[in-house]
Amino acid sequence: MRRINIEPYMETIRDATTGEDTELPYDVKTTMIELLLARDLALSASEALARQPLVCMIRDSADGFILLEEADYKKLKDAIDTVKGWSRTDFEFLNRVVNAPEVEVEEKIPKED
Repeated sequence: MRRINIEPYMETIRDATTGEDTELPYDVKTTMIELLLARDLALSASEALARQPLVCMIRDSADGFILLEEADYKKLKDAIDTVKGWSRTDFEFLNRVVNAPEVEVEEKIPKED
């Protein structure tokens, strides 16, 4: 499984009009969801619908991170490699996904009373 930090982070953006730098939050969850359903992926209706459980898991996660099975991680990583137009403000997001650590997860067996 892959562990991905989905907490927002601050990114500095330069205002083209004023030339001043402004710190704005980068919404990792929204970016991840939009990426999974990006038009550049040319998903069929059934492919898009098959991603709905993953999209809902990301949207509903309150832990600050998600654990993805390799198949779901591959969908996300393939989308990153397909979509064009990444910029400097996306570096942290891309790093979190591309370099997501592999983690071992043990199934928790309930104790019998």
